[in-house]
Amino acid sequence: MHIRILGGMEIKPSAGEPLRLPTRKTSLLLAALVLAGRKGERRQRLCDAFWPDVGEAQARSSLRQALAAIRRAISTEESGIRIDGDSEMVELVARPEQVDVRLFDHLLERGEPLHLAKAADCYQGDVLAGIALPEPLDQWLAPHQRAYRHKALLLVERLSLLANQDLNAVEVGCQALAERLLSIDPAAEEAHRALIRLHRHRGRMTAALRQFQLCTEALQRELGVQPEAETRDLIAGSRQSVPAAQAGRPAPAPSPAAAAAVPSQPRELPSIAVLPFRNLTSEPDQEYFADGVVDDIINGLSRYRALLFVIARNSTFTYKGRNVDVKQIGRELNVRYVLEGSVRRAGNRLRIGGQLIDATTALQIWSGRFEGEIADIFALQDRLAENVVGALVPQVREAEMNRARRAPTESIDAHLLYLQALGLFYTWSREGHDKALQLSYRPIELDRNYATPYGLALTCLYLRWTAGWAADPARELVDARRLCERVFEIGRDNFFALGAAGFALAGLLGEHERGAALLDESLVLNPNASAMLIQSSFVRTWLGEPELAIHQLQRAMRNSPVDALMFSMHTGMALAHFVAGRDDEAYDWAEKALQRNPIVGPAIRVAAASAALLGRLADAAKYLSLLRQLDPDLRVSNLGNRIPLRRAQDRERLAHGLRKAGLPE
Repeated sequence: MHIRILGGMEIKPSAGEPLRLPTRKTSLLLAALVLAGRKGERRQRLCDAFWPDVGEAQARSSLRQALAAIRRAISTEESGIRIDGDSEMVELVARPEQVDVRLFDHLLERGEPLHLAKAADCYQGDVLAGIALPEPLDQWLAPHQRAYRHKALLLVERLSLLANQDLNAVEVGCQALAERLLSIDPAAEEAHRALIRLHRHRGRMTAALRQFQLCTEALQRELGVQPEAETRDLIAGSRQSVPAAQAGRPAPAPSPAAAAAVPSQPRELPSIAVLPFRNLTSEPDQEYFADGVVDDIINGLSRYRALLFVIARNSTFTYKGRNVDVKQIGRELNVRYVLEGSVRRAGNRLRIGGQLIDATTALQIWSGRFEGEIADIFALQDRLAENVVGALVPQVREAEMNRARRAPTESIDAHLLYLQALGLFYTWSREGHDKALQLSYRPIELDRNYATPYGLALTCLYLRWTAGWAADPARELVDARRLCERVFEIGRDNFFALGAAGFALAGLLGEHERGAALLDESLVLNPNASAMLIQSSFVRTWLGEPELAIHQLQRAMRNSPVDALMFSMHTGMALAHFVAGRDDEAYDWAEKALQRNPIVGPAIRVAAASAALLGRLADAAKYLSLLRQLDPDLRVSNLGNRIPLRRAQDRERLAHGLRKAGLPE
């Protein structure tokens, strides 16, 4: 059995599914015992922290019951883990390899390079990341969170200083840990320094300069300071050494798109992030409904594009279930305002509550509650959105309000089915996408003029096609054509449906210009839609317009800075730089994508081809081997079925790189 509390919490037996303790408080009690270590924890301190509002006798009784529940769940002969103690102390007894924080500390103490690399793998994130901690437990556990973050920052620098020993495990561990730390805190200067050292060690001076630029802008944005002297010393002289790093050929100047950090959003518009709403419905399977309501509110606010800057859904949903201070959210997402709320559904009755908070001061500036029948869902959501806009923009143009009010369908049953399909889609699994595709057809049957589910169905069809999951490819291409044609008829005012149709036209049906035009229309309707920007960037690269693609991806990163699909943005950057002829930068972006998701086929193709063209044949062979495992049928002759590059020179360049890496004809 293994207990993990770094980056979340998981209790994993040697075989079978992870265990779930009966209550959240029981799980947090186990985490507290884990953090107490071998010395254990005083019973009275646990009572004061976990049951502060009851008498001592009741708190002691509750502690005994919670400890008994933990014993039943984990204390077996097979697990080798047990709870020991007496009337004063409680201790969790386990071997270091069974508890991630204890293994982390044990490996740090041993201190050999390979031990430190293994320690880096242990640190998957902050202590209990993603778990909402009630008061006073959040204050009680905060020192542990800070302590382990500090240890991780010291570790990443230590590993980067060991990179000159040419131990692959050390370099891989260092890079993964640095990326992980920067995803938590973009201004973690120790992690930036570690990546700069790695890039310098590998001879990638352009990448080192770009990392320094990212560090500089993150520190200025987050803290209003400049990099420390130690960081500046690392980069001194690198600007002159870039040409030498490009062995055997003149070095092109780094493009502004590659060297620049993700720009901050324009501050002339009020910026807002809508957090996942709390599901107050008694049935847990209604979680999809609460998430769907938030999706609708985000889309509703996005329609006021002349008045608001709205952060994309994929970034705000990374905070789901986490107890994060709104000031931190404001810094991480670079927004001024945060909207929180709750959803309660009881039969045909619906209540939506919201509160708007100034993220710079943590003060509430508006709150409201809207109740009605489930059939009034669109009106309730519109009223909330209008109140938020009214609170932020004193003079709201009536035309903007009128344009945003129109309901997407009159069939509430169709909309509820769409929300169910959307919930399945966001599982990001083959089974989830299969079910989402089938379920997305049902609202279309109820209302043939409801455009949004057409867009969801087309997105499912494209992703299934590129992943090799299509059960009947020929039939699904016919379905895609039919859905696209219907979107042309009914969905010209629906940015999501238009964008999905454009991407399917270009990626599945080979109509690049028509697809790009539809995506442009989609972005006119919602210029801040990150998903549409990503899709449009791929189409622009396929058309041979990589600089425009890079610009769109920078906007997407700005709109959704902590997106779970950041690997897709990095993949798009890799492909765009490859088509632009910047192999070094293409390889770097592909590696960044694969750090986040190691089985992204398009990123692996770019990594293998660019490495081969750079003469890094060992790296090229490594990535080609992985590519052949994921896509054994891939050949030079059928590359066009995987990546629809329009220009012959782009297709030939990719084929040449993969052929040089070892891909058979």
